Amino acid sequence: MGTPADDYLVIGATPAQEALLRDQIQVMQPEVLPLRVLFAPHWKYVDNARIFRLHVPAGYTSAMFTHLPSRSVFIDKDRYQGEAWLGH
Repeated sequence: MGTPADDYLVIGATPAQEALLRDQIQVMQPEVLPLRVLFAPHWKYVDNARIFRLHVPAGYTSAMFTHLPSRSVFIDKDRYQGEAWLGH
């Protein structure tokens, strides 16, 4: 088995975003890693949220969501706010 950093794909991120994401996931030490993390442009993020029927309470928005059956994490690349944001 490879190291946790080798067990999932990060798609659409800059090298700095990917390094930060991998660091944050190591800190969290989840029992189950995602298979892929996708940094998607806003239009694609919204399309995926619609396809996977993401429900967000009225008056709220989402900048990332996890689709559990596929173990995929979607991040709205256009709403990414840097290192401090990703740590939350």
